[in-house]
Amino acid sequence: TPGALAMPFKDLHGFAVRDELRGAYDASQGPEENARRVAAEQWQTFLLSVPDEVGGTSTPKLAVAKELEVSHKGYYLDSKQWQDLARVAVIQSRSDTERAQQLQTLVHLGIPHPLRCVVWPLLLGADERKGELPLHYKALVELGGET
Repeated sequence: TPGALAMPFKDLHGFAVRDELRGAYDASQGPEENARRVAAEQWQTFLLSVPDEVGGTSTPKLAVAKELEVSHKGYYLDSKQWQDLARVAVIQSRSDTERAQQLQTLVHLGIPHPLRCVVWPLLLGADERKGELPLHYKALVELGGET
């Protein structure tokens, strides 16, 4: 897509992997790590396709893009900005059928661990239900804190 952000692929330690060595790198990784990496790359593409502004409010997209330029973490989506961007993307998908289908496909591939705390509650509607039964929710939170 025109204007899309092209980020170099980085290994687990933050070193850039040249395109001509990417096949050898992928072959050296186990199937589970490759599946996680592929899912994270697809989540990254989905999240970075969020508009810069939604409903007159700026999204954290530009902050995330800037972080990617200087980050040594590659595709691991482990910052607050990624979580904020995931929140915007999931909420936006509620009113956009095409994005909802993309989101469904990504969920089937697997939600990267750092995004799960944001994505799952939104997918389950917890943000809406929390307001319906505030005392019940509060009691469950307090009960969860007991050990």
